[in-house]
Amino acid sequence: EADAVSRELQVRRQVLIALAGKGVSEEQVRTTVEGLLEKERRAPAVDVVDSTIGGEVSLVDQFMPGIMSMFVLMAITLGSRALVEERKKGTLERLLSTRLSVAELYMGKLTAGVARGFVQVLILLVLAGLVFRLFSAFEFLSLLLVSLLFVAAASTLALIIASIARTEDQAISISIVFTMATVMLGGTFFEIPEDTFLSLTSKVALNTYVNSAFKAIMSGGAGVADLATELIVLAGTVVVGLILSRTLFRVVIGGR
Repeated sequence: EADAVSRELQVRRQVLIALAGKGVSEEQVRTTVEGLLEKERRAPAVDVVDSTIGGEVSLVDQFMPGIMSMFVLMAITLGSRALVEERKKGTLERLLSTRLSVAELYMGKLTAGVARGFVQVLILLVLAGLVFRLFSAFEFLSLLLVSLLFVAAASTLALIIASIARTEDQAISISIVFTMATVMLGGTFFEIPEDTFLSLTSKVALNTYVNSAFKAIMSGGAGVADLATELIVLAGTVVVGLILSRTLFRVVIGGR
C-alpha cells in the first residue's frame, strides 16, 4: 500500500513538472491523475504474471537423495581404514585364535558395516520425514528397502578397499576418490542430460541408481514395482561385491 501511494505521488509530481508554466492548475492535475490511476487500477494495460516452467522446483526433493547417498557412502567406505589398521596391528589374526573362522570374521565385519550404515540411513530418513514431510509411511518402507541394498553394496565395496589397501592412508585416499567420482558421475547435485557422454558414464556409478530410486519415491510416489531397474542393479552389485570382497579378504597381509 505504501509503495502504491509513493508511486501516485511520483506520477503527480512528474506531471506537474511537465505542465509547469502552461496554465494548468494543480487541482486539475490532481483530479486528472487520480482519475487515470483509478482507471488503470481497474483495468491495467500491463499485467505481470509469475509462472514456473516445468513445475515448481523443490530444493529439498532435488538435493536430499544425493546428500543421503553421498554421506552414507563416504561414511561406510572410510570405515575400511579401521579394518586396515586392525590387520596391521594383528587384531584380526588374534581373533582367529578363538573359534572364529576367516569366513565368520568376514561375515562379522560385513554385518557390522551394513548395520552401521543402515542406522545412519534410518536416522536421515526419519529426520527427513518428520521435518520436511517428504514421503508417506508406505514410501518410507520402499526407501528402507532401497537403502538396505545400497548399504549392503557400499559395505562390500568398503571391504574390497580394505583388502587392496596396504596402509590407512591408502584406504582413506581410495575411499575419497571413489566417493567423489561416483558423486560426480551419479549426478548427485545436478541433472545429467540424456544422450550425452556423461549420461553413458553415469551408468557405472552406484549413486546413479540410488539417487534415481530415492527421487522417484520422494517426488513421484513410485513403488517397489516401479524401481525394477534400480533394484536389480543394486542387488547385482551386492552379489558381485560379496564375491569379490570375500575372495580378496585377508586377515594377514599376503596370508589367508
